[in-house]
Amino acid sequence: FTDDEVRGLIGMIRTSGKQPREQFDTVRALTGALEGQIPTPSQFKHLADVFGKSLVSGLLKRRPAETRVGSELLSLANLPRAVVASIDLSAPLNQGVLLVPAHLREVAPGMVAMSRAWASESFTRQVDQVIRTHPNFDKFITSGGFLAERAGALAAREEAFMTRFAGLIPGLKQSERAYVTYLNKLRFDVWNNVYSGWTRSGKVITDRDARELALYVNRATGRGGLGPLEKWAPVLNAGFFSPRLQAARITLPLSLAGSRQVSWMAARDLAAFIATGVGILSLLKLSGQADVTIDPRSTDFGKILVGKTRLDFWGGFQQYARFGAQFITGQKKTTSARLVVPLPRSAAFGRFIQSKLSPATGLGVDIYRGETFLGEELEASKRFIGKQAMDRLMPFFIQDVKKATEQEGLRGGLTVTPALFGVRALTYATADDAARDRFGVPYTELWPFEKQLAIAIYQHSADRP
Repeated sequence: FTDDEVRGLIGMIRTSGKQPREQFDTVRALTGALEGQIPTPSQFKHLADVFGKSLVSGLLKRRPAETRVGSELLSLANLPRAVVASIDLSAPLNQGVLLVPAHLREVAPGMVAMSRAWASESFTRQVDQVIRTHPNFDKFITSGGFLAERAGALAAREEAFMTRFAGLIPGLKQSERAYVTYLNKLRFDVWNNVYSGWTRSGKVITDRDARELALYVNRATGRGGLGPLEKWAPVLNAGFFSPRLQAARITLPLSLAGSRQVSWMAARDLAAFIATGVGILSLLKLSGQADVTIDPRSTDFGKILVGKTRLDFWGGFQQYARFGAQFITGQKKTTSARLVVPLPRSAAFGRFIQSKLSPATGLGVDIYRGETFLGEELEASKRFIGKQAMDRLMPFFIQDVKKATEQEGLRGGLTVTPALFGVRALTYATADDAARDRFGVPYTELWPFEKQLAIAIYQHSADRP
């Protein structure tokens, strides 16, 4: 480009209607690109807004060949993860569930925005623009607040959709828009409202308070730090199912030891989350509308049991509580017969890690072991291969509805409706169900030969855990 051409490009930025700060960022991105630097994800977006997506594509093509090939392979490896997480509105009661009880003022508008973003690209951009032009946005970013991108580097995206193919495939594109819009809006609104409230109250707010508040909001919405492995985030996401979310769940208690302002907020949010969950379970138990298991060694611990369907609204925290109980006691309670049996700690740890693998990695481990995570022996039959493909490539919500309908008809399909918003649902028959269906009594009350028959019925069911 000649000097006049560069001045012309900068003139286009000045007349683009962007806010002054965004104009500055866009000019910096343009001049850096002309000097051979690859813009950041947010700079990519500014450039695309002014000059079109073709410029972004051209800049991406200027990267070294090995970088482009590696990015494409990672996008492909992360695609199955994105597929199974699509076709729903799961962010509120999955990744962001911890903040729901104590922050309804931010959650409710976020859910409305999420629904509208599913249907409209222009509305998605509008929400993003409102966040980025807010007077407190710069403070939010400099304090470490995270705002996911939908273009550019994979590491800057939500890990559920850490693939560039997400924006190209119908269904995935809408799901990504809704997911990113909700979490971005929730993170910024919670941080901004709390920070602004502190300021209005006359409290002395330090930079440390702002940073720890941003860190807590990131953790509470599933955006945990990976430490020295940060640059390997796309690779880890291809191998494990949401490593940042797992890191966030593990490190969340550290916010209780932060600054006084943030530790009090974290304690209040956690208390509200646990109290709300326990209250829901207690009311359902007392009303007789559902069964509840309170033994933490059981897979059904803390879940709502309606017929043959298990509903888990704990956003992944239940799995850590169950693993801790099983690892400490060296025991587990089987869901099939509701019996307490020994469980070696090494086996408990191995199964816990295996449950966190991505669909592609999980398939590789199953092939190596010769059986699936659920204990089914690998077969070469068409039915078995079809079932495995469905479990690893079909969106979770569709799987939930399909399995529930097969087991309990229309009633089962309606029971798993909460899975649309992030509640985890699993429907299957157990040996205890077989005992009740065949003999009318629980498994533990059967004679030995009747137990063998109940187990046989259970093992030959169409779908079992």
